[in-house]
Amino acid sequence: MLSGFVVVVVLQHFKMKLSYAMLITSCYIGALLGLKPRDFLISIRNVITTVSILKILGIIVLIMSMAVILRESGSLDKLILSATSLIKYPRVLLILIPAVIGMLPMPGGAMFSAPIVEKASSKYGVTREKQMIVNYWFRHIMEFSWPLYVSLIMESALLGVKLNRIISYQVIFTVVALILGIIFILIPVKIDKPSTEMDTSVMKSSKALYLFLKSLWPIIAVITLTLVFKTDLFWTLLAIDIFAILYYKRPISDMLEGFKLDTILLIISVFFFKNILESSGALNRVPLELETLHLPPYFILFLIPFLGGLLMGVTQASVGMSFPILMPIITSYHSLLPTAAFVLVSGVVGVLFSPAHFCLNLTKDYFNVSLSRVYGYLWKPLGLVLLFSFGMMMIS
Repeated sequence: MLSGFVVVVVLQHFKMKLSYAMLITSCYIGALLGLKPRDFLISIRNVITTVSILKILGIIVLIMSMAVILRESGSLDKLILSATSLIKYPRVLLILIPAVIGMLPMPGGAMFSAPIVEKASSKYGVTREKQMIVNYWFRHIMEFSWPLYVSLIMESALLGVKLNRIISYQVIFTVVALILGIIFILIPVKIDKPSTEMDTSVMKSSKALYLFLKSLWPIIAVITLTLVFKTDLFWTLLAIDIFAILYYKRPISDMLEGFKLDTILLIISVFFFKNILESSGALNRVPLELETLHLPPYFILFLIPFLGGLLMGVTQASVGMSFPILMPIITSYHSLLPTAAFVLVSGVVGVLFSPAHFCLNLTKDYFNVSLSRVYGYLWKPLGLVLLFSFGMMMIS
């Protein structure tokens, strides 16, 4: 399976679209593990007929549609105009935008904040490469401790521990990720003085706040409806997109711009990859093979969730695969919560490195940044988050 990850990275190095690279890698792994042509056809059929996958596809398309509507209506310009009046420190602004969006768990959610970060940071002369990594990192710092993430709810259920206990322990990892992001990602960003034509210092705070909330209303509506009223994310996004089209008096073509063939093919290829791994039994072979190697328990605690996150690109999938397998070690190796947190953090690290992760492959294409450049920024802060988690487990 690791050879499959290598294939994806190599194909990406030669500028192949990730969707094609994932399809080729899926076929490579399936053939390697003995799948027949009929099995590939069944996997494709399962992907394009599964309601939950089609729903995720719809959610990502609707997110991209909303981004187009906000951009074309001029709402993003007003949002940045007001935000830069309210927040005088550009680096705080660059943290706040993706972090706030990160409070709303959704597949491909970094695409939600990407155009806003792009607008805000372009004013200060930030390169597109730095825009991408700032958006990607701070969008995901909430994943360690925000209670609405499915992975944390699954962790709570599998451990039999109340969610508030898990959150109260794991919030330290969000804080550490924030600090490391500031040190390794944000501080090195060169911030230019804003151009005079975009100077917003004369805007009154009350007017700026009103304009900020008015410009942000679609995002506020999504967060409020899904978090407070527990509405379905797909139908919420669909309703708000339609209402935004009417409110801003935009043509329906704005909404249709979210239907990009490359993006749709990419999402299908990722789920095809996941389906091939499951149908071939590859995911079940990993822990069995590791046990025969007689590896140290802490290495197994890291490797299984890390590989799950790396190969599937979804934290809840990593948690769902690794926690049941590792439960005997988790419950007997050091204290429960620090050990479980180390497993979760290992999975998140794998996901944030994963080419199968929607946020990574969608936003790197949006900002036109190579995968190798993204990894160059990620390895230090992610490595230190993992090291911190390991230390917390070892001293417990």
